[in-house]
Amino acid sequence: MLDKVQNTIEKYQMLASGDKVVTAVSGGPDSLVLLHVLYALRKRYNIELLVAHYNHLLRPDAGKDAALVRAVAEKLGLPFYIGEGQVAEYAREKKLSIQVAARDLRYQFLERIVKETGSQKLALAHQLDDQGETIVMHFLRGPSPRGLAGIPPVRGNIIRPLIEVSRQEIEAYLQVHQLEAAVDTSNAKKIYLRNKVRLDLMPRLKEYNPNLPVRLSQSAEIFREEDRYLEEETDRWWAQLVLRMPDRLLVDYAGYRAMPLAIKRRFLRRCFRQTAVASDDLCFSQVERILRWLETPAAGKKLQWPQGVRVWFHEDRIIFGKEEAASSDTGWFPYRFTLAGPGSVDLPGGRLRVAYVDKVPCRPGWLKELDPGTVMVDGDKVTFPLTVRTRQAGDRFFPLGLGGSKKLKDFFIDLKLPPEERDRIPLVVSADGAIIWVVGLRLDERFKVTGETRRILSLAYTGK
Repeated sequence: MLDKVQNTIEKYQMLASGDKVVTAVSGGPDSLVLLHVLYALRKRYNIELLVAHYNHLLRPDAGKDAALVRAVAEKLGLPFYIGEGQVAEYAREKKLSIQVAARDLRYQFLERIVKETGSQKLALAHQLDDQGETIVMHFLRGPSPRGLAGIPPVRGNIIRPLIEVSRQEIEAYLQVHQLEAAVDTSNAKKIYLRNKVRLDLMPRLKEYNPNLPVRLSQSAEIFREEDRYLEEETDRWWAQLVLRMPDRLLVDYAGYRAMPLAIKRRFLRRCFRQTAVASDDLCFSQVERILRWLETPAAGKKLQWPQGVRVWFHEDRIIFGKEEAASSDTGWFPYRFTLAGPGSVDLPGGRLRVAYVDKVPCRPGWLKELDPGTVMVDGDKVTFPLTVRTRQAGDRFFPLGLGGSKKLKDFFIDLKLPPEERDRIPLVVSADGAIIWVVGLRLDERFKVTGETRRILSLAYTGK
């Protein structure tokens, strides 16, 4: 078992010397074994372990699970963090299933603990059989390369050291080491798709191939690599064709027509994800519908997508935006708002939030991972009050990476930004008149975060 987990850790480069690792422990067999294995390997990898448990308050005996995990953490001499939430109430408010609501609240808690403790990694206990079940579930719901890629061994700061360990191996480890795990009785109820797949479908499929989870995991590895390649290709097309505005995406139509079909599908899904409020994806029929619709462009033609997202044509571009954006193509009247200090301000097309940042990720390149609607600036170079306004004659700034100043008008022309869009772009301006950020498009070089930055100020814009 230890050798197999070591191979997985090293194969996917899950740990670095000195990492603080928050280990999510429910008290069940998988998470209990995960904690014990990482504890056994802690000196080898020079890592510091922390234990986190989340009580969903869904079962009368859930408190016993928390007590068990606390006792294990104390026995191992590890810091213990516990959280709880009203999952059922949250599910009703957000109109989510109990499973999705539980996962959302659990991940929010775990990520908060990672941030508050300055940890680098979050270890989860997904194992080989979970991987197989997930792939089968995705196939049943509608196959896609990303779905068939299954559960990623590493995603951001999340690691899954048991992803190549079977449920049978975990049960054997529990017996050998005389570990007593909690039993979640809801896992035996066939009211959830995953339980039905695990209890009914997988045993039948294993009659045809006893090594099915291994084979599915191998297939997932192939799909992950192919998915990564196709995503990189989509990135290339995206960089060439998409102009991201604060409240919409503008896509060059001729360039879109030149895309291979495999890229078009991914491209359209990404357009939806970056425009919609929630992180839901489109189903196959929705993607096929817009593919057909985009074959015959016409001015004023509009298509309604889920979550209030609309798609329409304007001259030689496809525009993806919310309903409000679709109804206001003629631009906005000039406006000017003031922020005396950190806080938020409502604008015609969205909201700007300004806040000092207490902690930032330790990993290199984190600034490049920010959403285009968020920038981090050197807080000591910003002078309040800030002005948030539309453009005015004579505006100049120092576009990040350019190496000099440029007229804002020329900057817009170089981006091939349609004239009617230029009055829609908010500008965040320091008290001394310097443009800090052309929202969604470019930061000013003078305000970028450097190695000497002592205070970081976050500017985040969200469209309506």
